[in-house]
Amino acid sequence: MTTEPPIQNYAPADGSWAHAPLRAAELEELLVHGEAAVIATDLEGVITHWNAGAQRLYGWSGTETIGMQFLDLLVAPGDRSVAEENMESILRTGGWEGEFDLRRKDGGSMLAYVRVAVIKDDAGRPVGMLGLSMDVSLPPRDAA
Repeated sequence: MTTEPPIQNYAPADGSWAHAPLRAAELEELLVHGEAAVIATDLEGVITHWNAGAQRLYGWSGTETIGMQFLDLLVAPGDRSVAEENMESILRTGGWEGEFDLRRKDGGSMLAYVRVAVIKDDAGRPVGMLGLSMDVSLPPRDAA
């Protein structure tokens, strides 16, 4: 499966790592153990992947969320129509990014920066969506 847009579009302007593909171990580290919440869904918005970053950010474990409808879990009822419109746009255009209020397990909400891309199979057919999100109210971590 491939994800749109391609990773090389996010390379530094000097091209220092534009041609260095991620190794499987590096990709696994980003998707499974990374700081950002990584959530994958099928085309209907049913959660198929929930990484450790999502658990830290939202409070639910993967076992609690896999198979649940994303909109029911994370989107407040008053924001559902906007979220549904965003999902339709994602499927039409291939992606979306912006800020959105999302819910946590403890009942609180947070303003999250969200970036979603359509996942395609080897034939180029959409099969799901991959979203990354971060709490925009958290201060950036110091580089070690």
